Amino acid sequence: MRKIYLSLTLAAAATGIMPAAAQQLPNADFAKWVDCIPWTSNGNEKAQGTTPDDWTISNVIGIGGLGATSTGEKAEGIDGGNAVMVKNSPNSLLNTQTVPGYFTLGTTWSTSVMGAQNDGGTFGGIELATRPDGVHFAFKRSVAEGSEQTATVVAYLWKGTFTQAGVPGNIIMAGEPVAVDMVNRDRNILGMETAKGGEVTKSEGAALVAKVVRPIAEVADEWTNLTVPFEYESEEAPEMLNIIFAANDYFDAAKIDQGNTLTVAEPKLVYWSKLSAIEIGGEALAGFDDAVYTYHVAELPALDEVKYTVLGAAAEATAEEVDGEIVITVTNLDGTDEEGLAEHIYTITTHEAEPAGEGVEYTGKLTVALAGNEITSEGGEDATILIIPTADDKATVLLPNLSLGDMGDLGEIKVENVATTTSADGTTTYAATVKDFPVMGGAITAETVEVSGTTANGTANLTINVTWNGLPIVCTFRGDVSAGISGVGADNSNAPVEYYDLRGVRVADPSAPGFYIRRQGSEVSKIIVR
Repeated sequence: MRKIYLSLTLAAAATGIMPAAAQQLPNADFAKWVDCIPWTSNGNEKAQGTTPDDWTISNVIGIGGLGATSTGEKAEGIDGGNAVMVKNSPNSLLNTQTVPGYFTLGTTWSTSVMGAQNDGGTFGGIELATRPDGVHFAFKRSVAEGSEQTATVVAYLWKGTFTQAGVPGNIIMAGEPVAVDMVNRDRNILGMETAKGGEVTKSEGAALVAKVVRPIAEVADEWTNLTVPFEYESEEAPEMLNIIFAANDYFDAAKIDQGNTLTVAEPKLVYWSKLSAIEIGGEALAGFDDAVYTYHVAELPALDEVKYTVLGAAAEATAEEVDGEIVITVTNLDGTDEEGLAEHIYTITTHEAEPAGEGVEYTGKLTVALAGNEITSEGGEDATILIIPTADDKATVLLPNLSLGDMGDLGEIKVENVATTTSADGTTTYAATVKDFPVMGGAITAETVEVSGTTANGTANLTINVTWNGLPIVCTFRGDVSAGISGVGADNSNAPVEYYDLRGVRVADPSAPGFYIRRQGSEVSKIIVR
């Protein structure tokens, strides 16, 4: 039975109906920028710097322009796109005062009386009626020398309104700032204490629906992907969303380290459509992993013996028996996950696994960076990666020996069930994320291992991201196909000639244009058909 994975867009196109509920972040590519007019309680109308449309950078106007400070700017994003860089910046009038760098879907605000009685944050957000599972984005981060401060991503969903009376909201030289009633202040929604402001009142039914407050301790010179899951506190549908990206510990303004930066690209809401558990007859299915979609059992269970738990706040699952297999389809019509998928199919079968190809070995250079610090340079020794196809749309990627130099060896990194997609031009794309991955022979466990990249025309461009103890280990491999098909036999000049494509799958006749591997006995070479 062929397994088909449909993205939300493809599924909708097939039915001719686009789901009205699908919601994403506005201006998430940061293509449109506008003048930033910092909000103040006394009605500021002056611009200070720019900000991405629909988002607000924490620029301040100071006292009528005196002490005006910018804390963010447009930066180069991924593959020529745009990003937002925020920075903890010295005040232009008093450089001993630091203006925290952050940006948000809400409105930024601050108050101060000549450098004292400081407060600030965010209020408001955007309308959102769906139940996303998390926020995904790519980031870079730098810190000033000696800084131990983290950056922060904050996101929360809520319904109703929270109004705090008497919140001062402008910067003055002396006296009392103008106080206003502030609606949907971040701390009020999250149930946190406030340094300034009076009583908080709620509209009927107002409640926090979900939240995440996640420190970002990693220092990263290269783009690093991160997904932060929401913690749901209510079964109700939300009405509003706010997201905040800060170059500092957002809720601790006692000390803001000047010079720390956070750069963010391609933020998106993710909607999972997977399973978190499968049980057969009350027992957990052996070897279950939410990223593994086919399971072989000795005897097919009855449909009512199969129980499962859905991973996804708005996902739904159905199970049926099809051609002697139990097929569980998980869908999420609210949106897609990190890989752009809104549907995943799990299969329990007694059928034999599809035969694997023999595998292709690539030889090249491996660059290893630990927490942004390069360990192995492109001028290092040759490294190899083996790619073994295991099904029409799956492969195993093997990095034989991952060394961290003087810090020791992590050993074999073998990622199975890597999703593969081959385009018409012969480019194969690889994508997989595995949680709780054993390394060093099981002596330690990495939080995640992520494989991504492509092979095309005999060249491999792969990245293996290992997150261990909160530290990112980024392995970048660039290499060409080598004489390394697994299972090579003894040297025999009279042996028959065999041909394989670049996924390691044997082909009868290499007539279609492209690259192939020719093997005769132990002699292996690469050929091209034009």
